[in-house]
Amino acid sequence: MGIGLLTAVIVPHLSEKRYIAFAYREADFFAFPSLEEGSPLVTYEAMANGLPVLTSPMGAGGVVRDGKDGIIVSPYDEEALVTGLQQLAGCAELRLGMSDSARERAQEFTWEKLHGGALSWYSKD
Repeated sequence: MGIGLLTAVIVPHLSEKRYIAFAYREADFFAFPSLEEGSPLVTYEAMANGLPVLTSPMGAGGVVRDGKDGIIVSPYDEEALVTGLQQLAGCAELRLGMSDSARERAQEFTWEKLHGGALSWYSKD
């Protein structure tokens, strides 16, 4: 589906890690304008792979910092979605700056940092 200079690639469910890693390596950015997410694991993965993220406040707005690691838009605002996609697709310099920031930010959301306390509590005798 073409949107100006942007060509979207819709990726189906990928069940094997090698395919997931390949998809992240080949992508320029990650679009995840979800209406609701309990835990945006795919966003953590995308950011850890250095991908700027276009997301919604409900998708990963608490993880992605707007303008720094990616772009946060309302999933109901079609024009904002298109504009955000065009910005990320059309500006390699923007993506590069957000990429470095996203990779750094993802380090704040490792399993050890998020669940380390709970895991150590469960592992006590």
